[in-house]
Amino acid sequence: MKVARETVNGLLDRFSDLKQRRTTWEPHWQEIRHLVRVNTSDFSFNATRGQNRHENIYDGTAPWSLEQFAAGLHSHLTNPSIRWFNLEVEGFEATSSPDILAWTEEVSDIIYGAFADPESTFNPALHEAYMDLGAFGTAVLFQDWAVDKGKLSFRSFPLADCYIQENHDGLVDTIFRRTLMSARQIVQKFGQNELPEQMKKDQPDKEWEVIHCVYPREDLPMLKGIKTKYEMPFGSFWFSDECKHIFSESGYNSFPYHVPRWSKLAGEIYGRSPAMTCLPDIKMINQMSKVVIKGAQKAVDPPLMVPDDGFMLPLKTAPSSLIFYQQGTEPIQPLETRARIDIGLDMMEQRRDHIIKSFFVDWLLQQKNRTEMTATEVMDRREEKLRMMAPMIGRLESELLGRIISRSFELLRSNQMIPEPPEMIMGAGLSVSYSSPASTAQMSGKSVAIQKFLEDLVPMAQVDPTVMDKINLDEFVKVMAELRDVTRRIIRPDREVAEMRQGRQEQQMMMQQAEMAEPMAGSIKSLAEAEAIQAGIGNA
Repeated sequence: MKVARETVNGLLDRFSDLKQRRTTWEPHWQEIRHLVRVNTSDFSFNATRGQNRHENIYDGTAPWSLEQFAAGLHSHLTNPSIRWFNLEVEGFEATSSPDILAWTEEVSDIIYGAFADPESTFNPALHEAYMDLGAFGTAVLFQDWAVDKGKLSFRSFPLADCYIQENHDGLVDTIFRRTLMSARQIVQKFGQNELPEQMKKDQPDKEWEVIHCVYPREDLPMLKGIKTKYEMPFGSFWFSDECKHIFSESGYNSFPYHVPRWSKLAGEIYGRSPAMTCLPDIKMINQMSKVVIKGAQKAVDPPLMVPDDGFMLPLKTAPSSLIFYQQGTEPIQPLETRARIDIGLDMMEQRRDHIIKSFFVDWLLQQKNRTEMTATEVMDRREEKLRMMAPMIGRLESELLGRIISRSFELLRSNQMIPEPPEMIMGAGLSVSYSSPASTAQMSGKSVAIQKFLEDLVPMAQVDPTVMDKINLDEFVKVMAELRDVTRRIIRPDREVAEMRQGRQEQQMMMQQAEMAEPMAGSIKSLAEAEAIQAGIGNA
């Protein structure tokens, strides 16, 4: 693509600035890469492909805890086997109209179906993002529409390749992502005409650094000389740093990268992670494991104390070996170090326990406990622990899940896969309510409080039944159904309930009238019989 050199220079200046701002984080992340998140890109950019990535690990507690952390988040926030969110129309109750309920349920099913499609790679990409969250505190998930497949597409990218910036609301709206592509791959993606002369002269499989940047169009005046023909809210460029060449220019209606942070300090852009919390323990337990392993080796296969004369060398220490020595020479003796390996093991167990707790493994997973508890007590304990994660879960819902659902709705609707809404809600906004186990645990305290309040009223109602008049039982049913995540399909609309009650009242009135009419009819019948008897006597 032939564009002004000022445009390329402006993009490179922005890219260099973001790289410079990230340099203080990279040594920290590289330590975590070596000890915790081994299967990801290096932040030093000089790793050899296929090399052993476990050479620095002597204790596997941290990598295991990270895997359990990611699996626990996936299970409690976005479990593929359950409905973890519901769509609602702002200003309307879902149960107020069968048409609204049917439409929101259908749209939710369409989005769930798109997520469940194996070709969308939603669940594998989300699991990778959860792994990066636990290790580095920041994850990068890309979402777009696969034109050739006609469906949503998700992909997780290593944090090592991504450089981000926030907007005034503290949400990430700018990203520069570097990747390596061969000249052959560049031709496949952008076309033969976009290949610069410098790349044409080299081998087709030689790899080049290609950068993809996405930023708000409002940033254009601040990027020197950049002009774009697209009027979309977000601009997009693919370009080469080395060749000073732009391969492609386009745009997005919404930011295609989702960048959640686990927790974040004020004034910082990148997040902080559970691995950062326990990194000193991770480093310590690796050194302790190394020392304990050496001590155990000495205890099992100790060094030998041999006189400097009288033995034929080399000594043979294999089973059934023969060692020849001169008569009268002192025998070989093992060196007893009297090392207390058990002390090292006890200290390591303390460090392991802190690492596991730092990754919330004891909160996210149901660990075996020797204390006998009922099923209700087990659930209450788990919900209590999940409620303590409210700040982190709220951030994930805001920066990751909500934006995924919003962009999914936008992409599916622009590709005519969302049905037209009922006329009564045309122009109304949509909101998301989360119903995952983690989100439900945040609201379980309210349901417990309401339930206990009603239990407190029961003894009072036996003395004075009018106390229950203060309770709106219809609202109680709605609120408890929402807090307990009961499907909205079983809750009747208010209009239908009113019609049922009116019909029931009319039926009761008819029955009362019939009951009142029955004695009256009997009286009339008795009076008629008496008159007939009188008439018979008079004739006689």
